[in-house]
Amino acid sequence: MRGAARRRIPLELVLVDPAPEAGRGVAYSTEVPEHRLNVPVGGMSCYPDDPGHFRRWLCRHGEPTVTAADFASRYRYGSYLADTLGRAIITAHGTVSVRRLRTRATGCADAAGDAWSSGSPTAAR
Repeated sequence: MRGAARRRIPLELVLVDPAPEAGRGVAYSTEVPEHRLNVPVGGMSCYPDDPGHFRRWLCRHGEPTVTAADFASRYRYGSYLADTLGRAIITAHGTVSVRRLRTRATGCADAAGDAWSSGSPTAAR
């Protein structure tokens, strides 16, 4: 989304997510503080070209001493995902349109008719 907005390339995204808050899903909605990410903060940025993004976000959101080697809670990471997605949508407005469907995806097909189900491509006939 970020690249499309920067290049002014029109893009339509459909986010399929049944969760009440976009980005959390099951893994990042737990409020139990002991439920930690299994990857350190330094490896969890939304932006591959900016590995410190998540750490800086945590610093700005009440955890000023966090390091790239720390393991953040899953709930905090869900907050980061939701905030980052929201900001990206606002920044890309006018170039990228995002439609959210609060449902589960069970399969999909491309324009050529190839279908995917349970993670493996199958030919749609």
